[in-house]
Amino acid sequence: MLARVAAALAARPDAPAVRLRATDSAAAYDPGAAHDPGTARPTAPPARAPRPVLPAWLTGRAPAPGPGLPAPPFLYRAVPPALPASPPARLH
Repeated sequence: MLARVAAALAARPDAPAVRLRATDSAAAYDPGAAHDPGTARPTAPPARAPRPVLPAWLTGRAPAPGPGLPAPPFLYRAVPPALPASPPARLH
């Protein structure tokens, strides 16, 4: 899940400068670097947390795993429900 969420975030031009580091595995991602190739981001704040916490934070389901981390952008925009084409039929 973390790899998918990090890839979705990296695909966005507004990806925040943050380094994702899982504390319970070797997983590490730098989604904002995709838009600034060849540039190391040593000043980007590290988000260190267990693997399940990072995607939960990035999708808005958990608080930031540490102080000073940027608010991630919404990965998926909510689609409002479609309105009916015509008013519902009246029941008699």
